[in-house]
Amino acid sequence: MSKKPSEFCHHIRREGNVVIVALRGHLDGFAAMRLKPVIDELLSEGAVFVLFACRELSYTGLIGYRVALSTAKELQQREGRFVMCDLEPDLKEIFQLAG
Repeated sequence: MSKKPSEFCHHIRREGNVVIVALRGHLDGFAAMRLKPVIDELLSEGAVFVLFACRELSYTGLIGYRVALSTAKELQQREGRFVMCDLEPDLKEIFQLAG
């Protein structure tokens, strides 16, 4: 019996000048396409320090990876900072291999 992937959701909170985006569940292509405009809005509002809290993130597909990469790239251009924390070992390895 296969395990059904947990539905994706996110929660945003601010602590000082850091925007924390808590990610939970299965970040497949459809979920990533819903997340991208949210992140774009944060960036357009001037966010410079963004942290993706991934403790409850069970999966990310290629588009989810691209959301993270484009966020990191945009913040790097602004001399900001992008961090992902608490990744599952398999996800961490994928992001480390990708740079």
